[in-house]
Amino acid sequence: RQSLVAWADNNDQSKRILGNLMRYICSMDKIPPEARRIIASADLSSVESIETAIRRVGFDPLVLEQDGWVTVKSDEREGAIGGPFLIGDYVRWKNSDAVVI
Repeated sequence: RQSLVAWADNNDQSKRILGNLMRYICSMDKIPPEARRIIASADLSSVESIETAIRRVGFDPLVLEQDGWVTVKSDEREGAIGGPFLIGDYVRWKNSDAVVI
């Protein structure tokens, strides 16, 4: 098993398929405008650039907000996992530092 990006890095045809997939995603109606802008600005001939764009779309606050996510910290806990109360908190997960988004 390997990631999509690792697969695409194997040969030129795979890179072309990944680039076409990104173009298709950009043409979808329900994609948030900021996600479309991030993906469209990526160099689709570079696997590293595509990987950076994919990662950025996953945590960019404007993309999340346009997609209906709550990106503002709440003053009180909601539910068992805290809801938006934990946004912005630093955590340690799998031996890495992270920020809850």
